[in-house]
Amino acid sequence: MRKIASLAFIGTLLVLSACHRHGTGDTGDEYDFGIAPDIALALTIAPANPTVQVTPGQPVTTVLFTASIAGTVVPADWTTDRGELGAIDSGGTYTPTGNLGGKGLITASYMGLSATTTITIQYKLVQNGDPKCGMVGMIGAGGYGGVGGNGPGCAASPAQQGVLGGTPSSDSTISWLYPYDATVFPRGLLAPLMMWVPGAHDFDAMLVHMESKGGTFLYDGTFSKPPGAPFINMPIPQATWDVMNYSASGDEVTIKVSFAQGSTFVGPLTVKWRIAAGTLKGIVYYNSYGTGLVTNSDSDDASIPPAQYGAGTLSINPGATDPKLVAGLSSSGNGNGCRVCHSVTKDGSRFIT
Repeated sequence: MRKIASLAFIGTLLVLSACHRHGTGDTGDEYDFGIAPDIALALTIAPANPTVQVTPGQPVTTVLFTASIAGTVVPADWTTDRGELGAIDSGGTYTPTGNLGGKGLITASYMGLSATTTITIQYKLVQNGDPKCGMVGMIGAGGYGGVGGNGPGCAASPAQQGVLGGTPSSDSTISWLYPYDATVFPRGLLAPLMMWVPGAHDFDAMLVHMESKGGTFLYDGTFSKPPGAPFINMPIPQATWDVMNYSASGDEVTIKVSFAQGSTFVGPLTVKWRIAAGTLKGIVYYNSYGTGLVTNSDSDDASIPPAQYGAGTLSINPGATDPKLVAGLSSSGNGNGCRVCHSVTKDGSRFIT
């Protein structure tokens, strides 16, 4: 004879059961309680932690998420925390905006339960040349495009692209100058001017590869040198810089630069930058020994007659291309107008030079 007693809590994690057996050697009324497998109240999302690649000009790939309990799909409510990356509809279909990369959270809610997973949007960009190549109107008080140098790179020819698509060989005579390795960039700045030492080469083309550590940004750009200038510097295209800043916000980005001269392909020079998870606000003040906004100091070169050049304190707002003179006489004529050493109070209300 066998007596069965059971106690079930519908909608909980446990199911308790007890059995008393006669004629099996059991003594007394003993019960064995067991905990059934955790088959209730566990809400899961599939797929888990997917990665979606978006490419400008290409159709976006959607992701269908489902929420389940014990293998049974349930009609969950869906939300995502970063609308700039994409949207998810009531049926669980996620559609990237295609504008930038990043990591977002997908949340499913059902009957008081919830579950989350991440989605990684990888923004992949392939570019040949800067659209602003040859635009002389970009030259102002702040230099070419606000960052100086010889101007944006032009499109590489098919022959140059063929060379840049090969495997570069190392060359110890070339070296990187700027921006420095391990530089931290806040968002909202002008794209920096990349500078390098070409060694004995006269480069005519280059390949720039950028990749974020978290996999949210991937870039390959090919460029030929700007017209009428040696290829010793080049700004990152501004639109590319902006997308990279927001796609890799808070992340480390590896930059590899390789160069071509005819059929010779050398490199890469590698640096790593950190993109801060915040946008620069306020005004930047800095020294300038050679600004064209003022002529107030004598040259230190004893081999030539005294020549006036600019030495002053300048200021610039984030994103602006032309600085302003803050301190330094407009034209002293006697070398006594230098005003470069300065301090600014924490709140920016006072300036001492």
